[in-house]
Amino acid sequence: MKLEYGNIADWIAIARQSIAEKQPTFELKGDTFTINDVQDLFLKKVGYEYVKRKPCIDHRELDEMIDLSKEFGFEVVQLKLGEGDYQSERYDTQTINIERKDNDFIPSLFHDKHIYEQLNAMRKNPNVKASYLICTKSWQQIKRDMESRHKPLPRNLLISYVGELALMGYPPIFVDDYRDYMDLVEYLFDAYYKNVNRAKRINNAISIKEKNIIKFPGVSDKLAERLLEKFGSIKGVCNATPEQLLEVKGIGEKTAQEIYKLVN
Repeated sequence: MKLEYGNIADWIAIARQSIAEKQPTFELKGDTFTINDVQDLFLKKVGYEYVKRKPCIDHRELDEMIDLSKEFGFEVVQLKLGEGDYQSERYDTQTINIERKDNDFIPSLFHDKHIYEQLNAMRKNPNVKASYLICTKSWQQIKRDMESRHKPLPRNLLISYVGELALMGYPPIFVDDYRDYMDLVEYLFDAYYKNVNRAKRINNAISIKEKNIIKFPGVSDKLAERLLEKFGSIKGVCNATPEQLLEVKGIGEKTAQEIYKLVN
């Protein structure tokens, strides 16, 4: 089951109510949970979602793509040459980047050749961990576009140019459905983001209580409330540095270091 961005509050509200009222089960988006499932399922999904980083989309993308990307939790920003059109949030200073092509695929190959500049810039960017080229048109659509030009381009020319892209390390992925494309982008980003060890540490560090659902070991309910008030969410607490944790009243250097080590 996938958690949508912005729905964490719904999960917490339903879980709080279910635990407080000692309901045997509760439902969310068609899935049924028992109270015994909360520790294993609720925390793994909610806890990981809180520390999951937020991806970005370039503001020059199509309005339709920008609107769709917001459903996937993307932030609209200005990306530079070498950062592609879609960028994951930084993890250990690096990102996953994607260059998307659509109607501009053929012109960028045969006319301004801008695609080569873009891909080379991504490949040389030291902050890019991995990068991909995805075209949101099918192979058949690309061929029809070439044949319908004022001066039709031969099929073998397309094959040779796409072959060159593959030899550069960027074999184009053709996905002609925008939502399928966003699902693929999300998968590529998540596959690199899944830090199993950190997820386990966070799951083990957080426990559930009736009055205060999420709690760190050695941290009182009052301090837990202050942490959430200071950082706004569990994600904020988990991503805080020891220095930032020290800004919370009642958190000493030892406790700050213990919280940081628990989730990092």
